[in-house]
Amino acid sequence: MTEERIQQAWDLVRHGSEFSPAERAAIEYAHAVVRHGVDAAAMQPLYDEVKKHFDDGQVLELAVFCALCIGFDKVIATLEVPVEFCEIPPSKRAE
Repeated sequence: MTEERIQQAWDLVRHGSEFSPAERAAIEYAHAVVRHGVDAAAMQPLYDEVKKHFDDGQVLELAVFCALCIGFDKVIATLEVPVEFCEIPPSKRAE
């Protein structure tokens, strides 16, 4: 995924049409879990949409990846590690 696509995933309102329905479902699910921490009842419509595009194993993989991101974020915060954002050099991108 390119840096541009990653940035577009942050704003599905503006860039949603540039993603497939499966990609949008996964991104919306991940945003809800990682960025918003919504409860199970609020997650149900998102979960239902993800299930239209992915099998149980893939949904579990997405959920576990979200959990890893949340955990990583908390560990970095407790260690007070400064987070620096930089563009990935073209030679290191997986395109």
